[in-house]
Amino acid sequence: MASGESSLLPAQFTGKEDPEAWLQVTRDWLQYKGMVGEKAVAALALLLKGGARQWYEAEDPQRAMTLVQFEDAIIERYGTAEANKWLDRSELFSVVQKPDQSVSDYITEIQKKQESFGVISPRLKEITDVLELKQGEVKLKDVLRSEGKKEVRGVLRGELNELNQQIGAVDAEIEAADDAMKEYTSRKRMREIKDYYFGRMSLYLQMLHVKELAEDSYKEVHCVIKETGSDLPRALLAFYFAVLRTIEKYSTTTLCPIVIDSPKQQDQDQDNWRRILEFIRDNRPPESQLILGLVDDLGIDLGGDVIELTEERQLLDRSEYDDVSRRMRPFIDATLSH
Repeated sequence: MASGESSLLPAQFTGKEDPEAWLQVTRDWLQYKGMVGEKAVAALALLLKGGARQWYEAEDPQRAMTLVQFEDAIIERYGTAEANKWLDRSELFSVVQKPDQSVSDYITEIQKKQESFGVISPRLKEITDVLELKQGEVKLKDVLRSEGKKEVRGVLRGELNELNQQIGAVDAEIEAADDAMKEYTSRKRMREIKDYYFGRMSLYLQMLHVKELAEDSYKEVHCVIKETGSDLPRALLAFYFAVLRTIEKYSTTTLCPIVIDSPKQQDQDQDNWRRILEFIRDNRPPESQLILGLVDDLGIDLGGDVIELTEERQLLDRSEYDDVSRRMRPFIDATLSH
């Protein structure tokens, strides 16, 4: 059957619908299709579903019903009992016009209920006549109400469109952030970071004359420096600076001050001590502050201010305590409050 014709099919009947109303629609359809007799009954039987279908299978297993018999059987089985029809009719008096229902639709609803009950009482006819008479008087009110609803819908639609645009913009930001995160966590970027660290580490070991450290012990960022003797402090210095320079290049984090206390460890000779001092001076990240605690600087200009400590086991001068305390107190209090 063509899709155009299938759209003209009457609704299916399950037994819960109004049988008389359904039969009225099917009569028009049968007339339109030119079907009569057994063919008409067979066509209507195809529209029965659920409990109605089961009832029909039991009622007419031989398919011997005529069209009139079929209609009578449907009404007898699923129609309202005559003794109870007054209950249905009483519903008419409780039908109230809905807030969004026009007068025409309200009249039509009452008339359909009357027709379904088969009796139009004089009182009901009087009511519908009055409603039809008043229809013209309330038409302007209906129009105004309808226009008001259109205006509200227009405002809501505009707000909805604006919200959808905002949601779309946020979605685009989220998508961009996801793409950025994927880029930062991609295998290619991880490999690039590891290669940069390894290149810095290898270079710094050469600059500090650490020649015996095996590559496998520092190939990964997470490593344990396996070295001994005077080479160990220089190998650790190379590692720390390689990590700092990698952070500087591939991170947006704030670079904190670099604090090194007494870097001359494990009896460094003069040449290696000079290499250490010059290395620290020349290879620290430019944006990082350097605080270096030394006993001997070999006369090398390390830049910056020099604070010479004159009192044993004291970093601050007693005369500076109050001023430093006053400057640091807000930071200390803020830290303790959290």
